[in-house]
Amino acid sequence: MKIFLDIDGVMVHANPQKQLDFEEDGFYRFSELSVHILQSFIDPLNDELILSTTHRFRYSIAEWKNIFNVRGIFVNEVSIVNLPVNPKYSRKNEIMDWISMN
Repeated sequence: MKIFLDIDGVMVHANPQKQLDFEEDGFYRFSELSVHILQSFIDPLNDELILSTTHRFRYSIAEWKNIFNVRGIFVNEVSIVNLPVNPKYSRKNEIMDWISMN
């Protein structure tokens, strides 16, 4: 299964009034509930996380895998929606374009 994953508002809160917590690797600490929910349906041997988050270009694929592993999310493959971030272009359109191309 391919799972498109955002970070802000999904794995971490999006409340500008609340401070974000960070892990030792310098990236956000994920919500325990979000991790638990993702772990409940992800198949670590067969599923692929496809990052649609604006953070997707911050790290290499190997670094992303490590970020997820440290937070208890194990997955066979990690990739990104490899399209430039365009604030005038919706996330839905980015994902639909990715699906069309892949």
